[in-house]
Amino acid sequence: MAHDLTPPGSPPAMPLGQGQHALVLPAEGPERIRILAFHGGGGVGGAPEMLLPFSHALMGKTDGLCIALASYRLLDRDKAGLADMLADAARALAWCRAEMPASARLFLLGASFGGLLALDAALNAPDRIAGVILLNPVADIAAGGFSNRVVPQEGRADLSPMQRYDGQDILHIMRCFIAHGDHDAVVPVETSHRFARLWPAGRCEMHDHAGAGHGFFNLPRHSPTVAAQVAAFLEADPAR
Repeated sequence: MAHDLTPPGSPPAMPLGQGQHALVLPAEGPERIRILAFHGGGGVGGAPEMLLPFSHALMGKTDGLCIALASYRLLDRDKAGLADMLADAARALAWCRAEMPASARLFLLGASFGGLLALDAALNAPDRIAGVILLNPVADIAAGGFSNRVVPQEGRADLSPMQRYDGQDILHIMRCFIAHGDHDAVVPVETSHRFARLWPAGRCEMHDHAGAGHGFFNLPRHSPTVAAQVAAFLEADPAR
């Protein structure tokens, strides 16, 4: 059953199938860059609207940017498992590729648990993806990494970006941006440092934010800085 989760004043919701939708913030003028974004919430809860504050901050710094905030099935609401969530991320990526202008550059953004979904979708179907933008991401779900009611304590190394990206050709094709607070009590910043080290020199930007906790990028005192960093990343030489 489709979920109408668009409150008054939100961007229009585009149906993606299987009850999934995307909130679309259209570009002003010709679309040059498309970001497909996945929210956090541990796969247990959350909604695309969580990313609206940061999305508005970023759109104010980047011309020709369209952002699509994708929903995905969740444990509490839909009794979904990790495989369902990863399938929804893949579906959102296929929709985005089919719907966006052929001339636009595509980036995937993942916040917290959404980082896991963005990284999985990019690795499984890397065509036309210019890069990934990761905000305090869940990048390690092997044993000893992130776990909760969706990811078992014994881990899922077979689905963990930290293990799956190591040595892959995609590290030489895409670019990566990571922003992480050094006071994050949910996902330790060292996890992002380890993931950044998988990439060749110059392919991954790692931005530590002093004194910041989990979800810091949505807070007014941090979002302008992170948005400016992401905007610079988006405008960097696409041929790199």
